[in-house]
Amino acid sequence: MNRTNISHTPTVKAGRGERRTTAAAQTLIVKNTPEDKQGFALGTLSTAIWGGTMLGNVIGGIVVHYYGYKFTFIACGIMYFIAGIFVLFAKDDFKPEKSTASPYVEKIRKESARQSASMRL
Repeated sequence: MNRTNISHTPTVKAGRGERRTTAAAQTLIVKNTPEDKQGFALGTLSTAIWGGTMLGNVIGGIVVHYYGYKFTFIACGIMYFIAGIFVLFAKDDFKPEKSTASPYVEKIRKESARQSASMRL
């Protein structure tokens, strides 16, 4: 009987990708949420991540059970394709604000720029 280590399955490898985006999502939430609401916002993010991880596997298993792997693969491919089209044509109206970093951070940036300029000479 051929056995495969569960950590080598594509589902588990794809699930690891969420860990890479969690830090970025947390940073965006902290940056854009008022201080008194940050705990609630971070708790909601954490709940959404774990809820999606659990429900995604359950729903995927149910769809495969009733419709088979071929239909599930094609349906997911169509949904990913539509999402990709949305991403390609999305408009971003982001305009960066003037730096609100602390004076200490600005000092480090200036020192770093000075050192990198002196290294080029």
